[in-house]
Amino acid sequence: MTRRKILFLGIISALSVIGYLAFSSNYFRMGYPLDDSWIHQTYARNLIEYSEWAFQPGRTSTGATSPLWAVMLSVGYMSELNHYIWTFVLGWLLLWGTGVLSIKLYDQLVPEWSQHSIWMGVLIVMEWHFVWAAASGMETLLFSICVLGVFVVLLGIVNGEGNRSSLTVSWILLGGLCGLSVWVRPEGIILAGIAAVGVFLWSEEWRSRARYWSAQLVGLVFTAGPYLLFNLQLSGVFWPTTFYAKQAEYYYLQTNPLIERIFEQGGLFLVGVGAMLLPGFVVAIFSMIRDQKWVRLLPVLWILLHILSYAIRLPVIYQHGRYMMPAMVVYIIYGFAGMVSWVGDFNKRRVWFVSRVWGLSLGSVLLLFYFLGARSYAVDVAIIESEMVETAKWIGQNTEATDRIAAHDIGALGYFSGRAIIDLAGLVSPDVVPFIRDEAALGVYLNDSGATYLVTFPSLYPHLIKSRPSVFETGGEFSPGAGGDNMMVLLWDEP
Repeated sequence: MTRRKILFLGIISALSVIGYLAFSSNYFRMGYPLDDSWIHQTYARNLIEYSEWAFQPGRTSTGATSPLWAVMLSVGYMSELNHYIWTFVLGWLLLWGTGVLSIKLYDQLVPEWSQHSIWMGVLIVMEWHFVWAAASGMETLLFSICVLGVFVVLLGIVNGEGNRSSLTVSWILLGGLCGLSVWVRPEGIILAGIAAVGVFLWSEEWRSRARYWSAQLVGLVFTAGPYLLFNLQLSGVFWPTTFYAKQAEYYYLQTNPLIERIFEQGGLFLVGVGAMLLPGFVVAIFSMIRDQKWVRLLPVLWILLHILSYAIRLPVIYQHGRYMMPAMVVYIIYGFAGMVSWVGDFNKRRVWFVSRVWGLSLGSVLLLFYFLGARSYAVDVAIIESEMVETAKWIGQNTEATDRIAAHDIGALGYFSGRAIIDLAGLVSPDVVPFIRDEAALGVYLNDSGATYLVTFPSLYPHLIKSRPSVFETGGEFSPGAGGDNMMVLLWDEP
């Protein structure tokens, strides 16, 4: 890959992110499209200001799913940079890096079609899901880079890239990358299993397999071990409290048939250019099976396991399927590789119009959904800013410093209000998890916890808010316009 290609991709990535930020600023104002983004910002700020891993000063917790992401954000606070500037610069760099690694993986899959690799990168850095993720303030693309890094190293070993005498080091590196991914998302541990299967498929001797599995384990323990101890030290369990809280909150979705949940997760891949790349994805799989290139199918296996894990444990499809976005990156790479090789066969038979029509159609859909995604991003930001952020600022200005605020959406509250927070979602209050959906039990919990105010959307806790006087309502237009309601602050008095 030439420096010119890399630089070109960096420019396109920057323009993609700037376009979304400009659209958002013009629509309402700059911000983040998720309340969870403010949770990471709060941990990052408190790490620098108080030297604590805490959402609220003096109370250590593991309410940030991605410690590595929060640490990266904290560099901005340490450097006294505006958090928006630093976060969006990180987002741009991660989008750029995702594009570069996508080209690398594409070249490993179809080296005979490497002349089209730059379009692989452009497709990634302009695909609306990934631009949204780059401007979201979340760890999504950081995890995508970890995933791509694992597969690039794995296929590099299989393709004989590098010195054969350093194979053990390469497998250690691979295990280390798998462990590092866990610091970004807990489900990164699945990559370690995929890498282990890679050893089994690549090496035919059990002695060699044992040596390389041991090498992988060394790398994995070196990077993932401290993560498990970190959580154990802070919360008494190996995984972050968010890991348990999210699953408990959406447990009711697990009552739907598993096959339905799988198709719901998989359907997220087809919103945008993904639908056009489905034939190529199928072609790529069948060609690899035909050629018995089993290791190259491991990224596809990871996609399936990623979908299955969420379908089983956390079958949510909100926020444009952000949990599926890292898998979407791999899907698009395989889909594009398959389509390029398929269309290239038509060109060999001098049916050139097929490639022209397909290329123009793909480009048109890419641009169409880029702008549709920009509007979705702007609406998402407007809702968070006009509901969560406005409410948090009102709390900070109109309540007493000793008041205790109960809320389900705690991100902006933690960042702006300066008040003690009772977390009804269980992210930093894990004792809520056993009765997270029981409004009667939550009411008792609020009484026992000395809550002063309850902050919520009325539709979230219809029974909990009964007979509680409202002292503030945002009156924002964006949430009702999207089919939601306005956030309220209710006075909570013990009966």
